[in-house]
Amino acid sequence: GCPNGPLQSGPPAPTDLAAAPVGGDLKITWTPAEAIPGTPAITGYRATAVSRTIVDGEQVEIGKRISGQAATGTTITGLDPTQAYDVYVVAVSSIGETFPAATVAPATDITDPTVSANPNGGSTAVAQEVTLTASEPGAEIYYRTDDLDVISGDTIATEATLYTGPFSIAATTNLVYAAIDPSGNASDNMRATFTITNDPVPAAPTFTAAPVAGKGTATVTWTAPDAGAVFSEAVSGVSGTTLRLTNPAGAVIAGAVAYDAATLTATLNPTADLAANTSYTVHLLDGITDTAGAALAPVNWTFTTAAAVVQPNPVTVATPLISAVAARTPILGAASGPVICGLKGGGCYQKFQGGDILWSPATGAHPTYGGIGARWRSMGFENGVLGYPMTGEICGLKDGGC
Repeated sequence: GCPNGPLQSGPPAPTDLAAAPVGGDLKITWTPAEAIPGTPAITGYRATAVSRTIVDGEQVEIGKRISGQAATGTTITGLDPTQAYDVYVVAVSSIGETFPAATVAPATDITDPTVSANPNGGSTAVAQEVTLTASEPGAEIYYRTDDLDVISGDTIATEATLYTGPFSIAATTNLVYAAIDPSGNASDNMRATFTITNDPVPAAPTFTAAPVAGKGTATVTWTAPDAGAVFSEAVSGVSGTTLRLTNPAGAVIAGAVAYDAATLTATLNPTADLAANTSYTVHLLDGITDTAGAALAPVNWTFTTAAAVVQPNPVTVATPLISAVAARTPILGAASGPVICGLKGGGCYQKFQGGDILWSPATGAHPTYGGIGARWRSMGFENGVLGYPMTGEICGLKDGGC
């Protein structure tokens, strides 16, 4: 005859029950129930919408089962928009269900929620873990860290982030947050400024020294591109002030400075030839920064130009070769002038009584005379379409041709 004790009764009901029509559905929210200590755990909830209209002694029920003790609400769909409903919610455990059920009549919600942050800004030396809390169960909270509004005209900004749990702020940030309840009512945009006094310093850009300058005297062989650097990320501030080339005396070498954003490469092309076998220094100076404002520390490196390569006098090279051809071509007769160089392609020639001998580094020395020689001369010598002779005359063709 005694009342049931906790181990024989269903679990307590959820509290703060609220129901509001949203479109043709019912949005139901509650504060989760807590099991009495020593009794079975709450495993979920059962929410039911009961039509107020009685037909043949019956009322329509439409409901949902919700898993998990921490659930805070659900939406019941499939309702008749012409009917009025009452809402019943019970907690469920292995013992049974709440009795009596918690009940509420749906009401249009016109109250805006409020939302708070903990901590609500401030200045600290370490990162802060921030918790956001809304005044209404089932309300969704959104936030952003760019100091712009989360909600405008009850519309949530696409850049806003849905709050799902505490998050960390590790750098100085202007936090903006707001809540919207199940009925679509929105809070004000709330703001909190977090100043982190040990903000991490952005990593400075790094670089790889590019090969050295491609300028030199006629006696120096150059195979490398201009002096410069290849950066690890996009930078700004590359100019003749921040990228310089100096000689051993420290004098600045004039040059054209360029920065290729596609390849992240800065180059300096000297406007004058560099001296052979000489050490030059490339300087990257203050003023080069990445997009976050991190500055490249001033740095320099040196390179040495190639040793001078003395080219032999072409007359000295060509003369014995031309003389050998003249000796085996008696039809040319005696020389009528000296060996003269400076022709196309580094070539030389010498005139003889009966023709000429042409020499170039590419073709060697060959005679030209008679009708073939005359025709070749009429077509522009070595500058014409035929270029330099590549052999002497070859005869023995039909009808005595050559």
